[in-house]
Amino acid sequence: MSNHSHSVVVRSSIDLGGHTLFIDHPEALATRPGPVWMFVHGIAVCSAFWEPLMPARFRDRAPWVSVSLPVDAPSSGPNDFSRGHVTPDLFNTLHSEVLDQLLPGRDVVVVGHSTGGFAGLCTPR
Repeated sequence: MSNHSHSVVVRSSIDLGGHTLFIDHPEALATRPGPVWMFVHGIAVCSAFWEPLMPARFRDRAPWVSVSLPVDAPSSGPNDFSRGHVTPDLFNTLHSEVLDQLLPGRDVVVVGHSTGGFAGLCTPR
């Protein structure tokens, strides 16, 4: 594909109960048909991890979001956040809310790497 067909990737953030999560996604996300592909990175990388790995045809046409892990930079959490707060329910609540705000009612395919894989298993959509 030529550079002219490359879609614009947007980084946005969503505030959820003291957490700020960052999401990378195509600018025209809502207009892309089909199930949403939600990518969740592992620890020590960020939501920008996935986009360079995508085949151009997928990146430029599929509905996808790359969601950050809670409190993994650049995301942030409440001041009193501790390891004890990291539970399956935390991942489920935050990542489900991201999907409900960005693309309510859409089917979702979740792909995760390392801790992102665990977070994906905790998102029962």
